[in-house]
Amino acid sequence: NRILWMLGNDKQRLRLALGLLFGLAESPILYYGTEVGLGQTRPKGGPNEESRQPMLWNPEWQDADLLAYTRRWIAGRREHVALSRGDLRTLHI
Repeated sequence: NRILWMLGNDKQRLRLALGLLFGLAESPILYYGTEVGLGQTRPKGGPNEESRQPMLWNPEWQDADLLAYTRRWIAGRREHVALSRGDLRTLHI
């Protein structure tokens, strides 16, 4: 299933998840279309794999704000080495 569908198609929750993903020192991996808000209408399974929809190549169908947000995170990781190569420390609060 696509993460946007798993988050109830809530793009604010998706932004939070992307922030967590890009904030980790490991390499972030996105399933195609996540960066433009590609979702699904029902759980995957059976002959109709809902999570494997065609990419939204037409910019009019894409969420431009979400794409810009994702690009800012990518640029931030390139600019601030700590986001891509920093140490991960667990804090017990």
